[in-house]
Amino acid sequence: MLDRVFDIIKDEDAILFVGAGLSIGAGLPSADGLRDALIQKMPASMLEELGGLASVKYKNLTHLAEDIFLLEGNKQLLLRTVREVVLEKATNNEAHELLARIPQFKYIVTTNYDTLIEDNNKQLEVVRNSDQLALAGINKQLLFKIHGDFTVPNDIVLTTTDYNNFLAKKQQSIFWNTVKVKLASHHIIFIGYSLDDTNVTPLIDSIMEELGDLHKNIYFVSPEVPKPKEQYLKRKGIKHIVSYGEDFLRAVVEDLKKNYIPNLKKKVYSKDMIHKVSADYDIGLTLDLANNNIVGFSSLGDKELEGRFNLSIKGTIDELDQIHRKLKGEDFEDVILTPEMLQSFGFSINNLCIHDIEELKAFRISPSPKYEGIVDFIFEGGLEIDDLDIVLFASQITEYKKKYKIVLFETFSLVIEITIAENNRLEFSLTLDILKDIKKTNIATTFYGMLNRFFQNEKFCVLNKDGDEIYNYNLNNNFKGDPMEINVLVDYFSGLQKVEQFFKIRFRNIKIKDIDYRKLKNVLDYIDDKETAYKIEDINVGKLDRKTIVNLVSVPNEPIYSLGWMDKEDTVVIFHEQEFNLGVKNYIIKDAYIVNRQELMKSSTEELIVRSSTNKLYSFFTKK
Repeated sequence: MLDRVFDIIKDEDAILFVGAGLSIGAGLPSADGLRDALIQKMPASMLEELGGLASVKYKNLTHLAEDIFLLEGNKQLLLRTVREVVLEKATNNEAHELLARIPQFKYIVTTNYDTLIEDNNKQLEVVRNSDQLALAGINKQLLFKIHGDFTVPNDIVLTTTDYNNFLAKKQQSIFWNTVKVKLASHHIIFIGYSLDDTNVTPLIDSIMEELGDLHKNIYFVSPEVPKPKEQYLKRKGIKHIVSYGEDFLRAVVEDLKKNYIPNLKKKVYSKDMIHKVSADYDIGLTLDLANNNIVGFSSLGDKELEGRFNLSIKGTIDELDQIHRKLKGEDFEDVILTPEMLQSFGFSINNLCIHDIEELKAFRISPSPKYEGIVDFIFEGGLEIDDLDIVLFASQITEYKKKYKIVLFETFSLVIEITIAENNRLEFSLTLDILKDIKKTNIATTFYGMLNRFFQNEKFCVLNKDGDEIYNYNLNNNFKGDPMEINVLVDYFSGLQKVEQFFKIRFRNIKIKDIDYRKLKNVLDYIDDKETAYKIEDINVGKLDRKTIVNLVSVPNEPIYSLGWMDKEDTVVIFHEQEFNLGVKNYIIKDAYIVNRQELMKSSTEELIVRSSTNKLYSFFTKK
């Protein structure tokens, strides 16, 4: 039942009806306590006139107040005495401070005369009568004091006559009719009332009679209710919440802390209310209500925001061992936990829960970089690369093994593992990953050029944006040659830059999988007017007419110095999302001779087969 009540409160669909019991913890008396205080403070002569043992005779504060009023002829003594008792300084405001943290109670109704509710919640606007109702703020949290308070002493409902007048006039009262509408349209939660108080059941009966069948659920918060009174609640259809008032409010605040913000994915709450909840924890939120998302946080207090994750995971021994190794930084990979792997999860800021396990699709733990920022690289050979965006991760795997991960241009991820082997010899192991498409060719030529210098064991230093040296590389690595074929990549991207300059275009978002050395060579040959030589075997030229064959075989068997032909259509090369028309491709054998001369002479074939004496075929493009 409590979960249902909590949901009603979060939906701003509950109205709180507060009695004197909520103020008992603050050191103020209950209705019976107020009755006893009146008896103790009254003059002996008045006590005698009331019949001696007033505390035995008067079971009801209202009846006692009525008789004092009749004896005195006015309420001055009565109000003065009650004021002294009710407005004593509270000794404990915890219950009312908790209530102030629940803005979802947009309307609070109370029969209390004290000011503890409004004293502890400056956002409240107090309404005591119809005149004040007309001036009440539209979006304010309202406190209806239906029995008045000492702000307007003469309007306080205290004596039997006061109650009768209140009941007689309330049908014509805009104030009461407004309260009745709020009660009818909301679930009602009574708190701070005791069914042993003779004033309470008439109050409940009166309200239920007013509302008739037009009301939502009614709840009564009390730590215990005698059996006969329990039956009374059941007959009225009132649900009993077994709790002290202060404990109930504490549970509501705890539920708001844990569930209100995570519920944004499932519920539509007002922007104003969301900000009120977060402000209670000194958090300012930036909201994307269209998608029910929180997109930013800021501190409303003097301290920085404090975020905290709370989670527990489950899995096989191998899975947990793998997670442990990742968290140690052995591979700098993210740890991704699925909901199936999580036993519990929560993310809170300043103790306010922001995400819970129900809305979690996956939880990613990413390693924290040792350095992140803009740097300059200065190589021993004189090359300088300025304003380079770098992210560096570092991990000490064992006493003799270190691991580094360097991310450059947000594109290249280079993992370097350095192991101290025997005789203090350093062993290097490298892994290169391309994280995303390469934005521009100069990024690739810069990166691969740097890596090539590293393989060549060229020393370098790194300076931060202030010009201070943050790293100096002077180790002797043991790389032989070009272990990652970096020179080939340097040449490839340098070739792309040459194409860009010639055709006045730009390659963008280059995919490594689309690298095509043959296509690039064709375009570069076109740019350079360069012949390309291919190794060939015999070439079948095709069928020839008899006259042509006779002419060919009539000359001595010596090389035909040049045999050439061309494609029928232009060569069009498409790569890296750019298209190049290279014109007609020409082919030539510079030292061709006839292979099947005898067969042609005997007329046993009409097909001409030729061969290059150097086994070479040359091609070139005819530019338009």
